[in-house]
Amino acid sequence: MKFYYLIILFLFSFFVSLAQTDTNRVNQRQIEIEESLENLQKGLENFQLQIAYKQAQIDKWADSIQILTVQTNNTANTNHQKIIDSLKNKISDNEDIIIALNDGIKDITETIIELNDEISNLNYSDTTYTPEKNTNNITYDDFNSEDYNFRRKKKFRGHLFGFNLSINSYVANDYSFNYQEQDFFMDLQINKSWAFNLNFIQYSLPFFNRYVGAVTGLGLNYNNYELIQNVKLGVDSNSVLNYKLYEFDLKKNRFKTSSITIPLIIEFHIPVNNKDKRLYFSIGVIGSYIFNTKMKIKYDNNGSLIKFTDRSSDFRETKFNYSGTFRVGYRNLYLFANYSIKPLFEQNYGPQLYPVTAGIGFCL
Repeated sequence: MKFYYLIILFLFSFFVSLAQTDTNRVNQRQIEIEESLENLQKGLENFQLQIAYKQAQIDKWADSIQILTVQTNNTANTNHQKIIDSLKNKISDNEDIIIALNDGIKDITETIIELNDEISNLNYSDTTYTPEKNTNNITYDDFNSEDYNFRRKKKFRGHLFGFNLSINSYVANDYSFNYQEQDFFMDLQINKSWAFNLNFIQYSLPFFNRYVGAVTGLGLNYNNYELIQNVKLGVDSNSVLNYKLYEFDLKKNRFKTSSITIPLIIEFHIPVNNKDKRLYFSIGVIGSYIFNTKMKIKYDNNGSLIKFTDRSSDFRETKFNYSGTFRVGYRNLYLFANYSIKPLFEQNYGPQLYPVTAGIGFCL
């Protein structure tokens, strides 16, 4: 038991130090992004001034052309026509410049959006930019401000990092809870069969937009199967899972597994009222590797409570497994159900029972 405590302490210390290093990196990146945003803001303002100046010149030249056209019609002055042609060329050149400036503004706009998204992804709350600096009010020719929202946009972020609790059971290969009579020794006391899952690493990958994406990571899973019968699990001479009956009643007879999990989940977000308050549902697969199995037994021996843990037996459990999962939630809370694709025990070496679990989770 002390060994597991040391592992937990080591992991905790490792992730604390990693978080501290990551915090320093994030702070430095935030400073760089703020400086870039300030420079981009100045660039936008400069481009806008140039567009306004060029447009004013075009309007002035257009008025001059109108006046010269009237004079030319009245006097048939060829010099006036040359001036008109020259002014038209200048107008055409300035219109080309305005188009280029508009394109430049759109590029700057997209860069601002990307940087704001990055800040959001770093979970940074920016108080530097006041409403006066907000570029949402920018309007100019050939540019629709509604298409470019300069306010910080949330990137896709899945709901995996956190923990969940659930009730354990299993079904037969016909998807029913009525498994074969010879497998009676695996009968469960459902209300005491539970699972705990901790997901401590998460990576989110957006697909088409910030409402659809894939989520993966790494986690630990602990399963408890409370057996009703007074049996001790083990293997016979053919390495097939079997059992022995105890001559006394057990107060606890628990089969436990511990595994590492790697989920791959596709998640869909549905904004509700506010873009940060989302209803979501997801479907995917959770791969797992069982690294530890044991049985915990408790019984009354003439008034003395005896506890015993059996780690020596080979239970012929399926080491590598994968389960289908479905989840639906709102903000940090979700409900979920998992169904194992492979049986709990190796085929031909134990009961063909497929674990199922359902419960509630919380995302951090």
